Amino acid sequence: MLYSKNLYDSVLLNPFKNENVSKLTVITGYSHPSIVDRHFKDIDNDRFNLKLLIGMGNTSLIEHRTYKQMMVDLFPERFECYYIKNNMRVHSKLYNWSNDTGNNFSILGSANYSQNGLITNTQKELLYKINNDNSEMISQYLTTIFDNSIICTDENALELIRYGESIPQIPDVEVDLQNGMAIEIPPVNNYLGYRISLLKRNGDVPQRSNLNWGQRPDQNREPNQAYIRVPKYLQDIGFFPDRYKHFIIQDISDEDLIFMAVRAQDNGKAIHSTENNSIIGTYFRNKVGVNLGNPIKLNDLINYGKTYVDFYKVDDETFLIDF
Repeated sequence: MLYSKNLYDSVLLNPFKNENVSKLTVITGYSHPSIVDRHFKDIDNDRFNLKLLIGMGNTSLIEHRTYKQMMVDLFPERFECYYIKNNMRVHSKLYNWSNDTGNNFSILGSANYSQNGLITNTQKELLYKINNDNSEMISQYLTTIFDNSIICTDENALELIRYGESIPQIPDVEVDLQNGMAIEIPPVNNYLGYRISLLKRNGDVPQRSNLNWGQRPDQNREPNQAYIRVPKYLQDIGFFPDRYKHFIIQDISDEDLIFMAVRAQDNGKAIHSTENNSIIGTYFRNKVGVNLGNPIKLNDLINYGKTYVDFYKVDDETFLIDF
């Protein structure tokens, strides 16, 4: 069964009401205490139990404290929250419903366990119910993931929390932002903004394209060559100038850091620096702290604190970049 509309009701509420299941285990890349609170209140039944694992490590200190409060005070013995440990990142979305008599099924897809992912659904998420033939595989997957997690009430869980400037930030990706995609973000000085993922859909950094376009020794490329991929969604809505039209990009925190750019490649799917193709690659390497000529890897972006780049539109030919 495929779910594309009313995901919140279909996936989080109706199974409890209609399918004799009461225990929900959720694996999600991103979440927020607001969806937990809403979920418990909408079901409003003491039989409901939720076990939540957050896999992409973006939990803030205030969110961490709220999850602990939910476990200890608000929904004791009915809610458990886990974080994936530092040696892993989990971006899958899995909703496994079960009960004490063996009834068990899972729902998989693209939607995070969040209000944006399941209620607002601005990214046209899909979820798909799979049959019990896959229950053993799902059970093994859940065991593996939870074996690499820590419950949020453990004193060591605090080491995984995003404090801000005091420690290197885990990527503060918007809940709605999917790898390889883009989302609208709050404006700055009334300038319309979009956040663009720098990752592939599988959650890794492209090895021979995007920021690492020049990493092709077999083609004798200058190794710092790079471009910023424009997701299909942004290609079509008129945020960036049309293909081949030049425009200015200025760093939002350094008014002297300016370069000219153009949309190139098929359908204008890539932002190139016009003077030479290494300017963008040099910009990102200098920001991240990667030596010129070397590839940018996922851990470099994670340690820097961003796996995305933000653009703000000043006018049709002038843009601010924030990375």
